[in-house]
Amino acid sequence: MRETRDDDKSSKAKIGGYSFNISTSELVAVLRCMGDKVLEEYSITFDDADADGVLTPHNDTLVISLLVHDTYVKRVLIDPGSFVNIILLRVVIEMQANDKMIPKAHTLSGFDSSSVVTIGEIILMTFAEEVVKDTKFHMVEMDIAYNMILDRPWIHETDNVPSTLHQVIMFPSQ
Repeated sequence: MRETRDDDKSSKAKIGGYSFNISTSELVAVLRCMGDKVLEEYSITFDDADADGVLTPHNDTLVISLLVHDTYVKRVLIDPGSFVNIILLRVVIEMQANDKMIPKAHTLSGFDSSSVVTIGEIILMTFAEEVVKDTKFHMVEMDIAYNMILDRPWIHETDNVPSTLHQVIMFPSQ
């Protein structure tokens, strides 16, 4: 397959500003085959067995425990609606990770127009299944029901799929 720019008029199929020297139907067939292989390799499904022990019906949020900076942290909220990771200052102190804190104030706004000013940032290693990731958290000093909140980018970067219905989070390795 020969790849050319738009100014080469001898090409037939065009995708993303590039033209390819094959017919559009041939290119679509190749891409479909590639997509099927990717879907088969990374297919994640949930079934009733994943919800064992969950009382239904429910409207519960997804709360997990997670290994963070050599500490097993309970009450970690998985929040696909959030765009920042949040950790309580109290938890950072309990982890004895104070030396990693970077003083930096940010104002975070919630969907209800309330806001909170952070007291700093910290980068901590998170361990989820076989995924190890340096994760940036915004630190807050307040009373909330969770020790940490993990955001949508963390969910996507670790390739996990949360299910609030089944109260479980799955990774491609499972």
